[in-house]
Amino acid sequence: MSLDRISIDAKILGENGEITAEIDKNEFFINRDNCFRIKRPDASTLVVIDKRAEVVLFIRYMNPSSVRVSGIFRGPYGTVVRIEDGGPLTVNGEFSKISNSVFGTGTKGILDIGPHRKNPEKP
Repeated sequence: MSLDRISIDAKILGENGEITAEIDKNEFFINRDNCFRIKRPDASTLVVIDKRAEVVLFIRYMNPSSVRVSGIFRGPYGTVVRIEDGGPLTVNGEFSKISNSVFGTGTKGILDIGPHRKNPEKP
């Protein structure tokens, strides 16, 4: 396994369940019909603001092995995970801790952060 950087996969859902933004193997896709504003304050940062003027995604590349992430992450079954910069992590309004299986059940979470594999077909 060849690891050279961090990898992120996420689906940012709006309150209506529609996709606002998606990150697929570090590639960003934005649904401009479901967001209010997209900011790129610098080459390393992406901010997505929804129609309620809430930051639903803030992501900043720090270095090859770390990123800073905050926002509102909604799961398909009503789970709401809030990560506030410098604040507590809450899941459905309750304080929580980040675990290795990030914000989800099964093998795929709402937000998955892990090593990027140069050769994805090999485990």
